[in-house]
Amino acid sequence: MTARPEWLERAAHEAARAPEDFFMRGRPRGTGRRHSAVLVLVGPSGEGPETRGSDEGASDTGRSKTHEPGAETVVLTERTSALRSHAGQVAFPGGAIDPEDDGPVHAAIREATEEVGLDPTGRDDLDVLGTFPPVFVPASDSSVTPVLAWWPTPRPLAITSPAEVDRILTVPLSVLADPRHRFTVTHPDGRRGPGFEVEEAFVWGFTAHVLDRLLVLGGLARPWDDGVTRLLPPRVSGGRPPTKEPR
Repeated sequence: MTARPEWLERAAHEAARAPEDFFMRGRPRGTGRRHSAVLVLVGPSGEGPETRGSDEGASDTGRSKTHEPGAETVVLTERTSALRSHAGQVAFPGGAIDPEDDGPVHAAIREATEEVGLDPTGRDDLDVLGTFPPVFVPASDSSVTPVLAWWPTPRPLAITSPAEVDRILTVPLSVLADPRHRFTVTHPDGRRGPGFEVEEAFVWGFTAHVLDRLLVLGGLARPWDDGVTRLLPPRVSGGRPPTKEPR
């Protein structure tokens, strides 16, 4: 079992005392008619699940084998293209908070169990460090609560909801912090926000926003050129019209 890293403890501590504006930076305000939760699951470097998908042949390009701060990995999923909403997008495991759930922590863990085979009552011992304030997601009219957790003894995960998840990725935080993988995304409606591209996955929107905030909270963020702008690709735009190339 691996002790949780100092930077992750710092992130949880700073999140509890950060002003609301820190989490809403660049995001629209609102409460949302729906309430959801996602699991921001961080585990030790060089261990745990490989990148997995329907072809079982995906690589683990960029995985860090060091134990430097930020070499730890975060679990992400790539949604299937057949979904009615958020098709093809990269997301944290998670979903709606059901009436029988005992709050966002329970909902996030339950959804991760249903999507990627997490086993919190058996093989997987999770250390929940806390939650971030809910973030408004206009596309689904939802208030989404990120739940930050440490996974001290990871094991291989598997897609347990193929109708929702096409691929599981475990990406080192140090790779996400690398300026070569960072840019500003231009949305079809004109909004701009942080973006990442790793392992041929385009990360934007709510997920990119939470990752960006986590890097800052943990002291892992590195200077990057936010003037480098990328258009939102059709495969993750949900059928929205393309944005004009910024001048």
